[in-house]
Amino acid sequence: MMKKFLGMMLVAGALLAGCGNDGTQEAETATDETQEVAEAVENEGAEDEVVEVATEDEEVVEEEIITTVALGDTFEIDGFEITLQGVEIVDWVERENSSRTSWGWEPDEGSKFVLVELSATNNNTEATEMFSRFSRRGEMGARIMYRDSFEFLRTDFLGWEYRLEGVNVNPLSTISGKIPFMVPDVALDGDESLVLELFIANEVFTHNLR
Repeated sequence: MMKKFLGMMLVAGALLAGCGNDGTQEAETATDETQEVAEAVENEGAEDEVVEVATEDEEVVEEEIITTVALGDTFEIDGFEITLQGVEIVDWVERENSSRTSWGWEPDEGSKFVLVELSATNNNTEATEMFSRFSRRGEMGARIMYRDSFEFLRTDFLGWEYRLEGVNVNPLSTISGKIPFMVPDVALDGDESLVLELFIANEVFTHNLR
């Protein structure tokens, strides 16, 4: 009888041990699955963050729209209807309204002034500066390019009667003036490209000076 009782106790103990092991394994499996899901969610969020950062860092570069114009042509930039009147190269600019004789501007040694003459009508609904004194991104600009690499920006003759910089033009009014540039002789006397550019944003109007 005693042996039978001990045998039953051993069997019961084995069954309980088996149940305990199964429960532990199931708990461990559930924990592993929960960890895998959490890691997958975390990795997915990290990938999304990387994509967002890459998108923010990307810069959209608009292709330039280039139009070539000749003397006498009329074109529109930033609400101004502009006519290119002429171009001259000089080594002295005189201030005509000065009471003093031989008073004006002289270029640096080895350079000359390129004067671009134009007229412009302001078709905007309010007074607008054609060229601001300080070139800012997104505003109308002018430059001369030599060999598509060397850039010469406009020069400001303060008090010049033909000056266009910093001048407010009333709506539907027309002004005439000149844009001065100082360009080295090596660029003026060469055979390679020398191009006037009037531009705003990605829109560029060019005139071949040579």
